[in-house]
Amino acid sequence: MAPNEAEIAAVKAEHPGAELHQLEHGDESIVVRVPNRVQWRRFIAESSNKTPGASSAAMENILAAVTVWPKSSDDLYNRRPGLVETFAGKVCELAGLASEASAKKI
Repeated sequence: MAPNEAEIAAVKAEHPGAELHQLEHGDESIVVRVPNRVQWRRFIAESSNKTPGASSAAMENILAAVTVWPKSSDDLYNRRPGLVETFAGKVCELAGLASEASAKKI
């Protein structure tokens, strides 16, 4: 389910100046803001933990920190748990994570 125009307007009003993105997969949708530096550092620290399940928990935590619509995504992730990894991957891209960067000699 995607947010309607009124919900998008309300989210924008609640988060003025924030860079917001609607993430979609199939008919499922969430709205996120780009994580800040503190949230990103926490995510990296949690995902680097070698404890079993830590990486999945880190993905759920970063999504909880940056999701602005719907207010709770628990029902969505209970029905479609793989979306945690799908949406967290896109949040990582929005934060600037990439497999490579370009370089040019100056």
